[in-house]
Amino acid sequence: VTREDKELHRKIHHIIQEDCQKPNHAEKGCHFQHILACARLSVSPDLSEGVLQQVLELLEDQSDIISTMEHYYTA
Repeated sequence: VTREDKELHRKIHHIIQEDCQKPNHAEKGCHFQHILACARLSVSPDLSEGVLQQVLELLEDQSDIISTMEHYYTA
């Protein structure tokens, strides 16, 4: 289900893109928990850590985002 949810992928990617432009996230990227909190506010309050992790891995595999350090991502 997660692999096929292109809308979820797009929204998570957009969160990372937008927040990584902010000064407090520009250097090392957005932390996993920050992305999760934003996604729960804008996508679904029921979004699980496991689903988010799968989406982040898919986006990273597609080179849409990169992991800057453990649990930090940038687009």
